[in-house]
Amino acid sequence: HLIKPMNVPFYEMPIIGKEVGEAYNLAIEQLLTNPGFKNMKYMLTLEYDNIIPAPHATQLPKGALMPLYEGINKGFDAVGGLYWTKGDYSLPLIYGDPKEKRDAKAGRFKVRNDWKPGDLVETNGMGMGWTLFKIDIFRDERLGSIKRGKDGNFAKPFFKTTNEMDKDGLKSYTQDLFFFEKFREAGYRCAVDTRVKIGHLD
Repeated sequence: HLIKPMNVPFYEMPIIGKEVGEAYNLAIEQLLTNPGFKNMKYMLTLEYDNIIPAPHATQLPKGALMPLYEGINKGFDAVGGLYWTKGDYSLPLIYGDPKEKRDAKAGRFKVRNDWKPGDLVETNGMGMGWTLFKIDIFRDERLGSIKRGKDGNFAKPFFKTTNEMDKDGLKSYTQDLFFFEKFREAGYRCAVDTRVKIGHLD
């Protein structure tokens, strides 16, 4: 059901019945500890409420996956497809402009509307409903760790859904922006390929 690179391993890992941040942490744990994955270079995320277009869709002659590889080859560490928030007033999940070099978290993830359809938009954060990551970034302990505490939970999770106060005020993030905050601070780059239009089931 996907146009994939030819003659390379491609493994599907469904994780069911977990909170979204916990599900992603479990996936990373598997990727970094299972010997069968040691030569894998990329992780593609697909969330249950996202809809990928059919491989034969005329607006996507290369499918929904291959353009993400093109973006990775342009120097990005993660590239995602374009989708929008749910609801009648919908916004693109393209958050922040790295050129603005905002230090304050409040402006780091403002919604972007300064792009044209077809653009590859470098950004500070994005949704993870259809995103290709380089696996090597998850070996950088600035972003998180698969080590567990005495309670059995991840001591420094990569992903976490949070609603808490810090020195900058209320931080209410789903797992994606929690991760991308650390990702950008560590100097990694991400982009949204607006050619790849993904549905978001409401």
